[in-house]
Amino acid sequence: MTRCVPAIDKPADKVAKRGRGRPSRLTSALASEICGRLSEGESLVKICEDKTMPARRTVLSWMATDSNFCTSIVRAREEQAEHLAEEIVNIADTCTDPHKARLQIEARKWYASKLAPKKYGDKLDLNASHSGEVRIVIGGEID
Repeated sequence: MTRCVPAIDKPADKVAKRGRGRPSRLTSALASEICGRLSEGESLVKICEDKTMPARRTVLSWMATDSNFCTSIVRAREEQAEHLAEEIVNIADTCTDPHKARLQIEARKWYASKLAPKKYGDKLDLNASHSGEVRIVIGGEID
């Protein structure tokens, strides 16, 4: 049974020259880039697919533990909803294929409604009115 111990099996210069992976520490520059890309309409999934960006799970973990970063992400998401609304107008004005345009517009409308439900979500009418007669019958026959 062989065990691979880097300090013994490999020269020290080989161990020290390990490749850099995705960032695992939150820096202000990294937070700024993530929030900037979000506000420009890019999804978090797409951002995290970039090899220079942290994994999505890491970003979600940072959001859970760092309230300032979480607040910045919330602001970036609001700006992202604004960006999507502007894209809708641009698509409607420029797209020549009506089926493609409708699909793109509906997708952006749906996503914007999830990012900013108070602003872009469906409005519910909570004012109920009833014009018919209401009768309550207890223990008897209903006419």
